[in-house]
Amino acid sequence: MPEVQEFRRNRRVESSQLSMGLYDDGRRMPDVAITDLSVTGMGMTVQDRLSEGQELEYSVVLPGGEVKGRAVVRWIQPYHLGYKTGVEFQKLGFWDRFRLGRYVGDGFKISLPSGAMNFFDNFLILGSLTVGLLVLLDAIGVQLNDLLELALFFVWQ
Repeated sequence: MPEVQEFRRNRRVESSQLSMGLYDDGRRMPDVAITDLSVTGMGMTVQDRLSEGQELEYSVVLPGGEVKGRAVVRWIQPYHLGYKTGVEFQKLGFWDRFRLGRYVGDGFKISLPSGAMNFFDNFLILGSLTVGLLVLLDAIGVQLNDLLELALFFVWQ
């Protein structure tokens, strides 16, 4: 049997026990079941024939709440008396992505450019040092006004 190359970007989990609905032009499709789920899409078994590129509406009930929206069929193949298919979620919102990430264990990832990450890291370090210095000054009884007067004294000298 030839080896199939996988191009998945995200972790997926088998999810045959989840309740879900799949809709085509407002009509609920019968006998639909999830086979696997990730933060970017899901695999399913369906009774009706679908076509690649077809847009559908979906609703999946997770332990943390319902996730619903639009999805695009990416592949379909015959399977037993129906079809096996994979769909990609479209325009997934923050909370839906968060719920899916928690369920599949893929976590919610924020991708920022490295320059922005360095900025936030430096901002966090500077803020921590400032708070630490203020706590130390308060412990020894120095007021901020005293430091301001001392700085002005040395600047204007």
